[in-house]
Amino acid sequence: MSTTFIGAFPQAQVLTGRRWDCQCARCGSSLYWEQCGRCGGEGITAPGELFEEDPLWYDQEAYEACHQCDGEGSWPLCCSGYDWCLFNPLPGRIEIPSGTPEWFEV
Repeated sequence: MSTTFIGAFPQAQVLTGRRWDCQCARCGSSLYWEQCGRCGGEGITAPGELFEEDPLWYDQEAYEACHQCDGEGSWPLCCSGYDWCLFNPLPGRIEIPSGTPEWFEV
């Protein structure tokens, strides 16, 4: 039985040792992951960045989630391009935004 999941990566499934791959849930095309330019894919602010902004409030070692990527480090984009994906949804998936990952077990 194949398991699929639409949305963010199902972290609870990582511990089971299963192998996962993903595709665009809207059109079925491949996805590529755009790395966040602000945090370099780390998902957090750089060491000392908060201290430089407000040294009275933050320590040198303090960090927080990147505001651009919400701590994710990257985000998925549909390889087919936004326009093609928008006008060619799979049956029943017209409401799903372009680039939404659909995870499946391989």
